[in-house]
Amino acid sequence: MSRLKTAAIWTALLLIFLAGLALRWAAVENTVIQSPFRNDALQYAAHALNMAQYGVYSSDPQSAFFEHRTPAPDAARTPGYPWFLYVFARTPSLELFEQGVRLAQALLSGLSILLAFALAREMLGRWAALAVAALTAFSPHLIALNTYLLSETLFTFLLLSGLWLLIRAFPAQRAPPADLGWLLLAALALTYAALTRSSALVLVPLLLLFLAWRFRQRSVQRKLGLLALIFVIGVGGWAARNQLTTEPQTDASYLANWLYHGIYPDLMYQGRAETRGYPYHADPDYNGAQTDFAVFRAELARRFSEQPLRHLWWYLRKPATLLEWGYIQGWDDILQFDVQYSPYFSEPAFKLSYRAMKGLYPLLVVLGVLGALAAWVPRSRLGLPPGRLYAARLISLLFLFFLFFHALGNPLPRYMVPVKPALYMLALLPPYWLLKRWRSRSRKPAPRMTKTAVT
Repeated sequence: MSRLKTAAIWTALLLIFLAGLALRWAAVENTVIQSPFRNDALQYAAHALNMAQYGVYSSDPQSAFFEHRTPAPDAARTPGYPWFLYVFARTPSLELFEQGVRLAQALLSGLSILLAFALAREMLGRWAALAVAALTAFSPHLIALNTYLLSETLFTFLLLSGLWLLIRAFPAQRAPPADLGWLLLAALALTYAALTRSSALVLVPLLLLFLAWRFRQRSVQRKLGLLALIFVIGVGGWAARNQLTTEPQTDASYLANWLYHGIYPDLMYQGRAETRGYPYHADPDYNGAQTDFAVFRAELARRFSEQPLRHLWWYLRKPATLLEWGYIQGWDDILQFDVQYSPYFSEPAFKLSYRAMKGLYPLLVVLGVLGALAAWVPRSRLGLPPGRLYAARLISLLFLFFLFFHALGNPLPRYMVPVKPALYMLALLPPYWLLKRWRSRSRKPAPRMTKTAVT
């Protein structure tokens, strides 16, 4: 590639990054949230504040916000995001605490634009990667969530970092030496991701299995074993802490509760529109405190026995529900909690980027799903070099895992926000493949005419 083209690509990337960072900065500076410490955000913040004030990992809001008393330790939330919040929790006021977190999240989200470009370049090349960077930069979901004390921004950054590091760890593709330094960094990023959101506890072993299948050299397998060891130590250390310091709790009860929340067709209780998103609040038979796998299995069996086709159709449609544009349990569209003001209400740059992304979104979803499936087509048919095919399959695995894992339980579109950049990358795979085929055909030399043919 000529120096002029290279300069043009890096200049365009810099402009996209600065534009995306400016939108994120303006969003966190100008969005006014009615009550930032509520629901999930309340528990995350309480964990961080209790660690800062008492050295205790606890979600008790009374000790964190009101009474000066040492709380009892618990494990209401995995520690990854509270550890991030802890960096800002020693500020003298809640306002400074919230502002520091939001500005840091804007920076992390801006860096995710560059990571999305780096990942897409490994899969599609530089020009297509610029398009992915632009889609990531202007994505309203990725911008608006920086304004809340929620884990999506950090989790997105960790997932993109982990995948990019895994790709960098195998530069030779066919018979890779597996760079140990990149693998160690990938292990740390993915382990931290698993401690930030529980879904990565399943994702990381799945990625390891894929790598073990893809790279079968003994030397590589040993290095993958080290990655697995780091993951087990990190996750196992958290589990051991819970057993030693907290009241008996099981992740199984949380999982059963999450699965139970997803058994309501269209996320409504008895088809009542006013219950959408929170059907279990209207269900007199639901008792979240007592939900376990036995309760879930019995209720699921009862529902399928009474209305088998309706519930079968609902479970088949859950992935589509996850890919909806607006938040089902959110306040309004792309806003999770209610706000007094958001730049998306009036600022021209925000409104224009919102309309453009919302208009493109249905096409991106269709192409993204097609791209995720096409990544597993044999290389001879897809026409991707080994390195790009490896990247495409890693990204596809990430996206499909999120889609089908969350379809098992409560299919809320917010769960798919961390893999929006992966969706954009996969959406460009079908056009990229078609363009390559068209170019290969157009470059084929025309058949040479012989004297016999002329005659």
